[in-house]
Amino acid sequence: MSSNSFLKNEKLCQKESIDLIFSQGDKISDRPIKLLWKEVANQPLALQSLISVPKRRIPKATDRNRIKRLIREAFRIQKQPLIDQLTQKKISINLAIIYSDNKVLSYKEIHDKICLTLQRLSQKYD
Repeated sequence: MSSNSFLKNEKLCQKESIDLIFSQGDKISDRPIKLLWKEVANQPLALQSLISVPKRRIPKATDRNRIKRLIREAFRIQKQPLIDQLTQKKISINLAIIYSDNKVLSYKEIHDKICLTLQRLSQKYD
């Protein structure tokens, strides 16, 4: 199986875990992308994530869905070095990626911001 996949079990779906990220998680912000994460114990995967595009920022559902697709694609391509690093250190985290701009950016801009924020997150675990 390709390491650049984004499978169902890699998506964060548990309400308790999501609430914990938003209430007690650490954050990195680089407009328009904000990362919230929380270290967790007893999780089989090194990284589980969710992607959020708030309705109050992007009112049209088609635009929100497009942004989520672009973020998912950029994250899918760039997540492997972070997963490798977390696996090596035996750390598991839950990650929330939040889009916080009022307009739809191009894929290149989103890709660059995701790359930058994931590198900053990776530096936290060096």
